[in-house]
Amino acid sequence: MSSLWRGRPSEAGPRPALRLRAREDAFLVPEIIEFPPSGKLRIGYHPPYMDRHVGRSDFSRLPFLDIRGNSLAVRDLSRHAACIWRDASGACYVQLGWPGPGEPVPPRNQSRVLRFGRQHDAASHPLRFEHRDVLRLGASVEYVFLELADLLDRTTPEQKKLDTFEASVARAAGSA
Repeated sequence: MSSLWRGRPSEAGPRPALRLRAREDAFLVPEIIEFPPSGKLRIGYHPPYMDRHVGRSDFSRLPFLDIRGNSLAVRDLSRHAACIWRDASGACYVQLGWPGPGEPVPPRNQSRVLRFGRQHDAASHPLRFEHRDVLRLGASVEYVFLELADLLDRTTPEQKKLDTFEASVARAAGSA
């Protein structure tokens, strides 16, 4: 198990990711957290220290990512802040804390997911991310969810018109 999970760009293009919301008074790494192609990814400050606390091999086998920074930025960041993952359809999810199996880890009070500035419950059940949701893990630690791959695959209205036109031209050329 590595102490830092590093995502690799896929051949299909960029994957959905969490991008650090810049703050001038805080130094934090990583700037980008890519969602794993399969399985869950644990994130927090020194996540391996939680293995004995939770006491389950299911938990300790999950890959993890350390969020590091200056002491003021990470002072209220939980050792295990959240798990993120993608399902088979490509939808991205987050669950704050660890609800089990093993010893549950409650999320810190400052941990939350914000959608259009409103807080959503991601502690009692998994929450599906939507583009531009904010994952707040601490007072100085915020990541914005960007659906990069999904946005690149969407067909624009202009592309739909062009595809229809090209198809009609091809039919007309085939019948002549």
